Amino acid sequence: MNDIATWFLILSLLFPRLTLFIAYCNGSIPANTIPLLGDVIMAVFIPRILILIYIAANMGASSGWFCIHLIVAIIAMIINGVVWNAKMKS
Repeated sequence: MNDIATWFLILSLLFPRLTLFIAYCNGSIPANTIPLLGDVIMAVFIPRILILIYIAANMGASSGWFCIHLIVAIIAMIINGVVWNAKMKS
């Protein structure tokens, strides 16, 4: 299995879209089987899921990084849902 750069794993926890953009510019996107168009669409709309796919494909779904990113993705979705509900009520 291929390793993913540590800077990519850490930075993508906080800034997934920015991290993907920097990685595309550097040519350091992790190896994957997703077509380029799929990469671009997922990077715009669901970057955390795309990063989870990269980690699962390169490091395995049982790696610690996958678990950390999955937890952060779930927390981000919950927070976004709460904020969206609060805006809809007001």
